[in-house]
Amino acid sequence: MIRFSDRLPRTHSGLLHLEQEWDEKAKRFKADISVHIVRRIMPFFGTTAGDGGWRIAVVDPADALNRNAANALLKSLEEPPERAVLILIAETLGRLPPTIRSRCRVLRFNRLDGDGVASVLQHAGAPLPVGEERRLVLSLAQGSPRAALELLREDGLALYRQLVATLGSRDSRALHALAEQAGAPSQQAASRLLSFFADYAWRRVTGVAEPLMDHHPAVLPLASWVELWEKAVQRGREVESLNLDRRELILDLLETFFQARASAER
Repeated sequence: MIRFSDRLPRTHSGLLHLEQEWDEKAKRFKADISVHIVRRIMPFFGTTAGDGGWRIAVVDPADALNRNAANALLKSLEEPPERAVLILIAETLGRLPPTIRSRCRVLRFNRLDGDGVASVLQHAGAPLPVGEERRLVLSLAQGSPRAALELLREDGLALYRQLVATLGSRDSRALHALAEQAGAPSQQAASRLLSFFADYAWRRVTGVAEPLMDHHPAVLPLASWVELWEKAVQRGREVESLNLDRRELILDLLETFFQARASAER
């Protein structure tokens, strides 16, 4: 299995690239960046660049830092050495702690279009499927090659379809079956489900059509969709940072949705 970053150049002595560890057994990236990875920055910045130039450390994705890793990163941000640059790449700026955001200069980049994502995946050795599967991957990835790669490698499309089917179901067994997915030891399914649910609610808030064209979302008051989106994002952040029970959060979100739908239909 080829990782997205396997083809990035790593030979320059003045460059340190930090990312989630690769789980060889599970054949996927771990859910977060841990503190022992971030602690490599200080020794790296303590060395002299081979050509006497700048030392550059890249953390990608920075919004995958767990709480201890984020705290360890603050030391490098507060007291950066001379001729050193620390680049944090984040897909969702709001997931970074305020203490980190306040010490950074934010540079925003537009998302890649479909052709751009397809080109990156092609170079990474993971070409996109064709037809409907391709359209779904590009839509759900929202311009992120990493997200597209994870969808392809972790059977993300099947999980998305299961979520959509559950939200359209009136069978409580479907609700509990989906929640059980969040109890997997790898935690990848739970993180993916939370992201899918938050994006689903946000599309209802912004009036964007669902990627599955034959799916008809429930008609809820706008305030209900906003509440569901906020709950998924805020509680999801707490669950990730504090390592709380992901299954309980997924179950709570689904039950809140079903209650809102029942109330709207009365």
